[in-house]
Amino acid sequence: MRFRAVTFDCYGTLIDWDNGIGLWLENWASFKGIVAATPDLLEEFAGYQRAEQARTPFQPYRTVLGNALRAMGSRAGISVSDGEADEFAATAGTWPPFDDTLGALEQLKSQGRLLGVISNVDNDLFAGTQALLGHPFDIVITAQDVQSYKPATPHFDALRERLAEQGIGEDAILHVARSKFHDIKTANERGWANVWVNRRHGLPGRGVGLPSDAEPMWIVASMAECVALLAEVDPA
Repeated sequence: MRFRAVTFDCYGTLIDWDNGIGLWLENWASFKGIVAATPDLLEEFAGYQRAEQARTPFQPYRTVLGNALRAMGSRAGISVSDGEADEFAATAGTWPPFDDTLGALEQLKSQGRLLGVISNVDNDLFAGTQALLGHPFDIVITAQDVQSYKPATPHFDALRERLAEQGIGEDAILHVARSKFHDIKTANERGWANVWVNRRHGLPGRGVGLPSDAEPMWIVASMAECVALLAEVDPA
């Protein structure tokens, strides 16, 4: 078995970020009288979130979420209260998994592969997500742990070190992610095998996310397809 470790981005890849965060933004915008389609709200939010993540010194993800919401409100001429910002940030640990996520993780785990996750989130928020996923991960590295946000390298550096402690080298890592900008580009730079999960495949409208010209090693449309791909290229 070549890929002893399969590692993931979480939100957007395993967790349905579009629906989880999109539903809240849609309801909030409607209540505030903002007329905008949900994909447009998500696109706008992604830009503000990235701007907040790029600020120094490091800000917790709760702060990033709240400030991004405040920026959206400000652009629309609307004030966002601390209570609204806190309520919004707290939802991160409740965003739902995709329908194929739990089964795929269970299958990969049963094959004896180590499962890891690197995520731009706080530890307490990820704890909620872990519970939703059934605590499948052997290694968890958050933005709070490394005081940095992907696509910067600290997540990847920490993951490499944790895997090396278990005798797993970089040639045995398969990194799986939806975001070319946050994950695939840096994985390519590291020489890591990688899979881009194109969750928008076959769906109408443009995809939400930040632009990147990174070319993945493999492309799938779901976690179920990712499991099938591994069965073909690296059977356990």
